[in-house]
Amino acid sequence: ANGNWSLDNKWLFVKTISATAVPDIIQAEYYIDTDPGYGNANLIGIAPSINFSNRTQSINPSDLSEGAHIFGIRAKDANGNWSLDNKWLFVKSTSATIIPDIIQAEYYIDTDPGYGNARHISITSGTNLSNLAQSVDPSSLSDGVHIFGIRVKDANGAWSIDNKWLFVKQALPGSVPDLTQLECYIDTDPGYGKAIPIAINPVTGIPDFNLPVNVTGLATGAHIFGIRAKDANGAWSLDNKLPFNISSVIAAPAIVVNSVANKEMCAGTIFNMSYHATGMNNGNVFTVQLSDTRGSFTNPQAVGSFAGTTSTIILCRLPKHAPDGTGYRLRVVSSNPVLTGIVEADSITIHNRPFVGNDTTVYFVCQGETVNLSPVYNTTSYSYQWDSTNITGVGPGVYGLMVEGTNGCNDTAHVTVQQNIARWLGTVSNDWHTAGNWSTGRVPDTTTHVIIRGAGKTCIISAGDGFAASVQVLEQAIFQVFINRKISIKPKCISTPPAN
Repeated sequence: ANGNWSLDNKWLFVKTISATAVPDIIQAEYYIDTDPGYGNANLIGIAPSINFSNRTQSINPSDLSEGAHIFGIRAKDANGNWSLDNKWLFVKSTSATIIPDIIQAEYYIDTDPGYGNARHISITSGTNLSNLAQSVDPSSLSDGVHIFGIRVKDANGAWSIDNKWLFVKQALPGSVPDLTQLECYIDTDPGYGKAIPIAINPVTGIPDFNLPVNVTGLATGAHIFGIRAKDANGAWSLDNKLPFNISSVIAAPAIVVNSVANKEMCAGTIFNMSYHATGMNNGNVFTVQLSDTRGSFTNPQAVGSFAGTTSTIILCRLPKHAPDGTGYRLRVVSSNPVLTGIVEADSITIHNRPFVGNDTTVYFVCQGETVNLSPVYNTTSYSYQWDSTNITGVGPGVYGLMVEGTNGCNDTAHVTVQQNIARWLGTVSNDWHTAGNWSTGRVPDTTTHVIIRGAGKTCIISAGDGFAASVQVLEQAIFQVFINRKISIKPKCISTPPAN
């Protein structure tokens, strides 16, 4: 009820292909304490069969020392494969009348200081020690996982095997660091931070995670899959390791999308996607492709790329406007070799963003004139907010609008209100119609107030007619209009802007 999950209990189980395909067990053997190696232990007489159960095996303990021992047993099938070893602890003890008392008990946390040097536990001597509660002070321990070890010594001076438990000193509520990195490997651990990356968003826990695994190029037989996470404090978790078996080799190359950090996004969102690739060549480029709403890649859209041969996380961006849909898919394609990767297992939901018009709008005004921004964008059916409290009469400046749709996606737009003033630079030539000659970087039009100033500055209209809202020629500058050309001045303002 506090939201805390227990440790996982895990069991191995086998789904067999069919009864006829299960090979017979043809050999069984056992050992005590020391494993002499496959085929070298004590033979157990059995008849070949697919099932080996209810078997009683006698052993002779006469040459064993008093105390705890390990009994191990395994079997081999007709294909030459050995089972996992089953192991049991058993005790060879003297008669009940001479079992020595337990006279000492001690415990330690994390580091074993050696027999007799751990923390003393008060007990009453006896042959059995049960239902003993031991308090520990965790104040000096760091937050996280620790080991509690306990053992006892009998009157003959023999120590028991240590019993060990994992326990967690939990950080204060709200201070549990997010998990920020996830990675996996197969068989060989390349080291922390160097394994196959898995894209995630920072979270405090990752339950029910569906992770496709690329097994191309693996040899037949048993393998180990390892996975771990790192938190925002830089601490790595213990590795979870899972055994799996490859029955037949699957040839490389292959590309498998193993994770998309977000499964539901607004159009235009930036997100992380990871993949596991095998068999790539130098000069390769990976490209992330987005399907249509039905998961079809007939006309895919590229949303991210990475130049290289390794598995990695790619930063992707969705198209700014995409149709609403719940059936989008992602895949990765490569250029060397040319390969289409396996499509991401889960569908992605994309919500389109509101569209109210152009992202940027410019209004040219006269000196002292104001503009009503209300009708600039169509905000019908959206919730919206301007960054100015009064938008019905604004002067020169930049004004922002944010709109939000019913799906929670938003969009922004900006309106720039300014006087359209172009100052003559003449840095390229004397030609009015060359954009680089103007401070605005564009040729004046009927909304532009032109200022030509400075001794020796010459501006010529010759390639075509000119247009302006006003023209000021100052400080012995020269303004010429060639024959058969004209300058059309269409004033809309009462006064021209200041020349400074």
